[in-house]
Amino acid sequence: MRLGILLLLSGFAFNSWAASERPNILLIMSDQQHFHAVGYMDPFFETPHIDKLAGDSMIFTQAFASSPQCSPSRASIYTGLMPHRTGVVGNIASIYRDNEKVIGLSEKLLSVADYFGAADYTTAYVGKWHLGTRDNHRKRFDFGAFDTVFGGDDTEDTQKTDSALKILNSLKSGSRPFALFVNYKQPHDIYK
Repeated sequence: MRLGILLLLSGFAFNSWAASERPNILLIMSDQQHFHAVGYMDPFFETPHIDKLAGDSMIFTQAFASSPQCSPSRASIYTGLMPHRTGVVGNIASIYRDNEKVIGLSEKLLSVADYFGAADYTTAYVGKWHLGTRDNHRKRFDFGAFDTVFGGDDTEDTQKTDSALKILNSLKSGSRPFALFVNYKQPHDIYK
């Protein structure tokens, strides 16, 4: 599974910056989208909205996925740890070895919500979770519209966009910098 990540800005000494100097963060994650499958990388693809957003953004082009599967990759992205450290070594609820199901992301692990929250960011998460039990992680974000625990996706991507835009509008009027994580299911379905 490939996760398409359009934007992520991280690795700063957040606590040493004044709130007005810290950048707002928007991470948009698609599901199973090759990184070249956007118009600004390859004119074969028509992605005018992504292209416009990319034109005003920092884009990382030298990244790799920690796993070819969705759940382990998501766990790594949101914790900064490799799959063997997160315990999410396959897609949630799939059979691992010895007929054991892959468990979800441990509630003991810190995530982007914890790190950005500690740096006085307002944090928000919208969309596909696919990391097992979400209640403990959901309450760590200031705003959240989480989808599925196990893989299937309950909400259409257009609804995720609507939720993300509502949250984004409220975040933009806040006094603190924000970190908004928006997770789509598509273009996953074309790979079925």
